[in-house]
Amino acid sequence: MRGRRTLLVALDQTRSLGDVLGRGTDEFPVGELVELPFGGDTGAGEESVSGRLAALDIDTLALLEERYASVAPMLTSAVGGGPVWTALAPGELTGVPGVQEVLGLAQIAEHAASGEFDAIVVDCPATADALRTLSAPKTFADYLERVWPRHDRAVALSGNDPRQLLLVSVVERVASAVASVEALLADPGRTSTRIVTTGERVALAHTRRLLTVASLAGLRVDLVVLNRVRGTGQAVGDLADLAGSVEVRTVGASDHEPIGWAGLARIGDELYDDVDPVALQSEPVPAFRVAHESGSGLDSVYTLRMPLPLADASTLTLGRVDDDLVVGAEGVRRRLTLPSVLRRCTVSAAELDTDALVVRFRPNPEVWPA
Repeated sequence: MRGRRTLLVALDQTRSLGDVLGRGTDEFPVGELVELPFGGDTGAGEESVSGRLAALDIDTLALLEERYASVAPMLTSAVGGGPVWTALAPGELTGVPGVQEVLGLAQIAEHAASGEFDAIVVDCPATADALRTLSAPKTFADYLERVWPRHDRAVALSGNDPRQLLLVSVVERVASAVASVEALLADPGRTSTRIVTTGERVALAHTRRLLTVASLAGLRVDLVVLNRVRGTGQAVGDLADLAGSVEVRTVGASDHEPIGWAGLARIGDELYDDVDPVALQSEPVPAFRVAHESGSGLDSVYTLRMPLPLADASTLTLGRVDDDLVVGAEGVRRRLTLPSVLRRCTVSAAELDTDALVVRFRPNPEVWPA
């Protein structure tokens, strides 16, 4: 309604776009970009608008079968049918961790890179599936590196077997798509996450977990929406405490479902009447901060402080792999490349502060400069 070229994407298996927009499901063939006539029943009669709206209903399972089923026999034969790739048999492609979600996100990244749209709004699935979706690129990349490391792929690429060359080409193309998705999701200038929740205790617990995972995954959460609010209630205050510096906005409960332009326009006005809905609503938070805490030389103590709001301490894990720090929480892991000063240090202690993980480092005498 404000003149932007907008793409609405549904990234789940429920085929809900038709229901939300008050149209038939058959108007949204899976995987096809559908241009939507805009205006009409927004409540003000027929309107001429300068914007453009398109919709895309992504069925990740269909996308997986369509794009990669034909690759499975080639993978099995090229690698010799060993245990690494037997999971890629046509009937078991979904066994590869994160591959479905990666394909859906990669298709969105392609539209983002095309410059065809000013804004892309992605409706993610509910909490458990959303967590899997948001962590999918990293999950898939880790799996690929584990079963077929990059240096092994490079060796295969230098050979003369055309099947191996084709295989490496396919895998590298997938790896490149994963990298582009990770870059898009982690770019706070282009991507933000908005969490929609309700005031029930279980819903707020899911919200806490989502905020933790989003922070761990390097995703920028710039708004939390409390839906179906009746009165002020305790839920608003509880959610504000959960969200911390992230802005909280509310949508009042209604006796009618927000279906079609009129219902959606009402929610849009209520949420964004005083702000640009595409503008980022909260300031980005750095992935981590490094500081010199005390001492000098080999007696120095450095801290790495990583925002991890409301994390469940029982789910936290911490590890070191070469120059990277591996942090896990709520079933999701993130690999952080350490700055040069910390690469010459060893981890001496770690604690979960109020809203952050604090890791302390001390110089490693074997590599610390004299």
